[in-house]
Amino acid sequence: MTERWEPTDRQREFLARPEYEVLYGGAKYGLKTDALLAWLIMRREEFPGSKGLFIRRMIAEVTKQGAAWERIQQMLGNRVKYNQAEHKVMFPNRSVQEFGHCKDEDDKMHYQGAQYDDVCFDQVEQFTDTQYSFILGACRTSLINPARALDGRAIEPGIRCTGNPGDVGHD
Repeated sequence: MTERWEPTDRQREFLARPEYEVLYGGAKYGLKTDALLAWLIMRREEFPGSKGLFIRRMIAEVTKQGAAWERIQQMLGNRVKYNQAEHKVMFPNRSVQEFGHCKDEDDKMHYQGAQYDDVCFDQVEQFTDTQYSFILGACRTSLINPARALDGRAIEPGIRCTGNPGDVGHD
């Protein structure tokens, strides 16, 4: 079942930001994850063949009840295909949304050589500076054949983050 999702004013402002890197901060339960999911859904649907990464520090934070993996399924319903084992959402237009994690410092190496049109860090304050910086390197588009909107515009890389006060990455 597809859930009808309507953004709050703050979420709407976040979704409209044109900058390369945007942070949506605030207290717990501020609906920040929903804003990230809405942004990446808009990108996957607008740019056929695009690829994104949604990342948390631990995979359990992605897959537990009520978390991002369940929420995206509620938001998209059966409009897409889900690969539960690999935590990927495949859109009818060939776009792919991956859900990943980076628990330990060495886990960042899983993203070496990867290429995503956009990366969403949920709870960015939980990542170390080196994890964040390394994974940022994976946010780039193909120079030869970038994903394009129906009007011909090429996708531009983008980073979106949510965060709460405190933790290792607060500064």
